[in-house]
Amino acid sequence: MVAMHSEHGFRLTHASNRKRFAVTGNPMSDHRLSPQGSKSAAMFAVSAAPGQSSGSGALKHASDETLLVLSGSFEMQVEGEKTILGSGDSVFIPRGSHHRFCNVGTRTGEAAFVLGPPAYREVPSCLLI
Repeated sequence: MVAMHSEHGFRLTHASNRKRFAVTGNPMSDHRLSPQGSKSAAMFAVSAAPGQSSGSGALKHASDETLLVLSGSFEMQVEGEKTILGSGDSVFIPRGSHHRFCNVGTRTGEAAFVLGPPAYREVPSCLLI
C-alpha cells in the first residue's frame, strides 16, 4: 500500500513503505516510522549490532530528542555523562546537546526515537537506501 494523505491533514505510511536511510558518519541505517511532512515531530527506529554505535563522534542537532530502547542494552552518553539503558528505558536529550549511543549488549538492539521539531522536514534523497 502507498502512503495516504487526507484533506484533514493526517498522513499514514504502511510498514512496507517506510524509508530506510543512512546518515554520514553513522554506520547504522534508520527507518523513518512517521509519515513525511510533520512540522512538529518525526519518529525513527534503529537496529544496532553488538558494538555498533551512532558514530565515532558525538551527534548534535537542532531538535529535542527522546529515545526509547525497545530491546538490547545501549550505553548512552549525553554531554559527557554515560549511563546504560535497557529495554523499556528512555532518555530525553535537549536540542544542541552532544550525544552518542552504542550497543553494549551481545545481541542486536533496537531503539525508537522522536525528534521534535524535526531537524529536517524530508529525508534528503541522497540518504535513502
